[in-house]
Amino acid sequence: MLLQRLRRAVPPLVGGGVAWSVYPRELPTPMNTVLDIVAARLRADPTLIWVDDGTPEVLALPGLPQPVVAWSRRSLRTGLLIRTVLLTDGLPSRTRRELCRQAALHLLAETALRLGNPDLAARCGAAAFLDRDWAAPHADELEAATDSEAHLALWFFALAHEFGHFADPRPHARGPLTDASVRTMLLAAQHHDAHDVVGDVLRRRPLRPADVRAETVADLFAADVLVEAAALLLPGGGHPVRVIGELLLAAGVVAAAERCRGLCALLAGDARSDHLTYPAATTVRSAVLRAHLAAVMADRYSTGRPSPTPGLQRWDRIVAGVAEPLEPALDLLDLAMADAVRHALDDTLPVEHLLDRLRVQAGPMLRAEARDFVHLVQASGRHGQFLDELVFILG
Repeated sequence: MLLQRLRRAVPPLVGGGVAWSVYPRELPTPMNTVLDIVAARLRADPTLIWVDDGTPEVLALPGLPQPVVAWSRRSLRTGLLIRTVLLTDGLPSRTRRELCRQAALHLLAETALRLGNPDLAARCGAAAFLDRDWAAPHADELEAATDSEAHLALWFFALAHEFGHFADPRPHARGPLTDASVRTMLLAAQHHDAHDVVGDVLRRRPLRPADVRAETVADLFAADVLVEAAALLLPGGGHPVRVIGELLLAAGVVAAAERCRGLCALLAGDARSDHLTYPAATTVRSAVLRAHLAAVMADRYSTGRPSPTPGLQRWDRIVAGVAEPLEPALDLLDLAMADAVRHALDDTLPVEHLLDRLRVQAGPMLRAEARDFVHLVQASGRHGQFLDELVFILG
C-alpha cells in the first residue's frame, strides 16, 4: 500500500524522469543507524527515498501513513562545495562570496526547474555557470572519511531535519519557543532584514511564530539525532567541539538551501514556504540551536553533580567559542544568498545578455560541470525559449 502511494507521490516531488528507490532498512550502514535513531525518537518507522539524480534537495513527503523523506545524493555536492568554500584558508572574502553566490544560483535554477519555472531556471542557471573557473567537488570525496564529524553533518543533518518535521512541535510551544518568545527573538534579529531582498520585491505573509517554531524544532531534532549518532558511529563518540562546529555549519547551509526553495515556491505562487525566505528567522533558529547544543552537551558530559548549572554555563561558553569563528563565514553565506536572490528577482537584466556571454565562455570544463544540470533539464521535460538555448550552449 505504501509503495503504491509513493509511486504517485514521489515523481512530482523529485522531478519526472528521475530514478529513485526505497532505501533498504536491513543494510548494516551508518544511514540505517541514523534512521534507527529517528525511528526511536518519532516512534514510527521512517522511510527514506534514495534519489541519485534530481535536484540537490532533501524533502519531506507529508500526508503518508509514516514519515517519508526524499534524499538526493546530489545534495552532498552542494553542501560539500559551500563548506569547502567557507572553510578553505587563503581565499579572499570576495572570492568566497562569489563562489557561494554561484552555488546558490545553481540551486535556485534546479529548484525552479522542478517547480515548473523554466524562465527562472534559465536566468539563474546561466548566471551560475558564467565566469566559472572552478570545479565543484564530487560527493564521492566524502566516501573516504565516513568516521568524521564533517561526514556525519554533511550526510545526515538535512535528512534528520526533514524527519524532524514529523516530530510533535506542541511541547515546544509551551517551553522556550512560545509565541511570545519567538516574537521577542525575531524583533532582536531585525538587523538581518538588510539582507531581506525578497521582502523588498515580493509580498509575503507576516512571519508567524508557528512557522519559525516548526523549522527550529526540526533543527533541534536533527541535532539530537546526530549527537546520538556521533556516539555510535565516530571513534570515541566524536570530539564534542568538532561535533558542535559541524552541526552549526550544517544548519546554516540547510537554512540557505531552504531560502532558495522558499523563493522558488513563492515565485510559483505557493506561499506556504514563504517563511523560509526571512533572514531573521534563520538568525532565531541559529540562536536557539546554540542554546540547545549547550544543554545537550552539558547533559551528555554531566559530572553527576546535583546542580547542572555550572556544567551548562561551561558548555554555553564552549558553544559560543565554537560559533564565534564561524560567524563571519555564515554572514558571508547570508550575503551571497542575498546576491543570488537579488539576481533571480532582477527583471532589468535580460537573459539574452547572460546567454550571449555564456556562449563565449563555453568550453570542455564548463560543459563537464554542467552535465548534471543538462541531464536534469532533459529528464524533466521542461522547455522554454531561454532554457532550451541554455541547454544547447552547455550540452
